Amino acid sequence: VKFLFGRFQAMSTRENSGVCILKKQFDYDNAALVVDPIFLIESSKWRRLAEQSDKNAIVNYAGAYILDIDNNKTDIIRHIANLENIDRLILCPDALKPYVVDQYVDICAARDYKVEDWLSFIDNSEMFFTDSFHGMCFAIILHKDFYVIFHKNSIRGYDRFYDMLSWLGLEDRFIDADSNFSINEFIYKPIDYAKVDAIINQRVD
Repeated sequence: VKFLFGRFQAMSTRENSGVCILKKQFDYDNAALVVDPIFLIESSKWRRLAEQSDKNAIVNYAGAYILDIDNNKTDIIRHIANLENIDRLILCPDALKPYVVDQYVDICAARDYKVEDWLSFIDNSEMFFTDSFHGMCFAIILHKDFYVIFHKNSIRGYDRFYDMLSWLGLEDRFIDADSNFSINEFIYKPIDYAKVDAIINQRVD
């Protein structure tokens, strides 16, 4: 593999950890750190796509796109949503088996969503929770009040979440699902999206 990598004039990766791996394990020095390709498209174009959704409009809800649902994550979502006086929780579970979602009787399930519906689901939420990397990216693109709830030892890869959030100064938007989360210690701080956009645009340019 080292030999094959050496034949490339350039390689790119989304994560700092990827640059380090290419350097340390494969002695490759030309790796460039880049943003995920979805950030190359203007947010207004993603919103226009969301506006094409034909799902009935829902108001005042906390949306969640959770790939690996469990009690820890749903409890944290409930606590934060209640703190913000949002009493309706909607889970977009297309990646999950229906019987898994149906265990959580107090959470509405949004089913059979197309891409347009999924984007609209994120864009219209009052608050958004996810353990999906691209769920997080679209929450950022659409300027949502969001939280990533994630198990650090997950096979889905902690590094890519940490790298993105730390790069944007949004480390406080990560909640470790394995920690003893206490709503009494939770401190809400709004996201300065003017600052976030400036950081993203600098790397895109």
